Amino acid sequence: MSELSVALLCAIDNADILECVHGGSFSEMGVLQAELRLENGVAFPFETPVHGVMFDDEKRERFAVDPAELRTRNMQSAK
Repeated sequence: MSELSVALLCAIDNADILECVHGGSFSEMGVLQAELRLENGVAFPFETPVHGVMFDDEKRERFAVDPAELRTRNMQSAK
């Protein structure tokens, strides 16, 4: 996730490339309180502490998966 990588890249002196996969970021999924800021090909770290990724629980809820259902599916696929 590019949102997590930005903070790491800021800690590396010679880091200059952030891979961004379309459709593969928390921002594009719409589950963050604040989206990653991209301007003219430059990504800016979040201003909140640590890595800065803050999820919006209500928005994230649509991706919830029932663990019991996953176990059932895993058992079916193992047969």
